[in-house]
Formats: sequence, C-alpha cells, structure tokens
Amino acid sequence: MTSRARQGDGELVVAGAAETGFVLARYAGDGNLGPTFGGGDGMVTAEFDGTEFGNDVVLQPDGKVVAAGYGAGYADAHVMLAPSEGPFNGLQSRT
Repeated sequence: MTSRARQGDGELVVAGAAETGFVLARYAGDGNLGPTFGGGDGMVTAEFDGTEFGNDVVLQPDGKVVAAGYGAGYADAHVMLAPSEGPFNGLQSRT
C-alpha cells in the first residue's frame, strides 16, 4: 500500500501494487475487503504493459476512485478511474 483515502462511510480505499500490477482495494470498517467494490472481491487491478505501481488515490465527490501511479523504471505515468460500486469498467490511461 502506498496511498489511502477514507470514504464518507468510513471505508478505506488503498492503492498499491501486487503480482497482477496496479491494485486498488477497499476495506470495510471491520477490516475485511468490501464485497461491492471491483469484481466482488473488494479489489480492482489493472495491467498496462509490465510492472506497475499505484502511488496515489483520491475520491471524487461522486464517489469514483481516481488512482495514479507509474511503470517500472518510472518512465510511464498511469491513471485509472474506478466506480464506487460494482465492477471496474476498464477506464485506464498510460502516458
């Protein structure tokens, strides 16, 4: 985990990296992954083109999650937008 943001309902959204690439996860107040975020497992992952790292996360007023990070070697910037509920819609950008 490299960054976190607390939602109005107390749930915590974190950004970081895992074997699958750039990762966002949402934790409920009891510490368990939130089942309504991502694909039902509380996590959203994105692979751009190799090894990626989530570096910062913010919440928009409408509840959507915006995360930014970088690729291996710091050569690429990555941004992704995830809805506050439900599956990840695949909106991601590499610059």
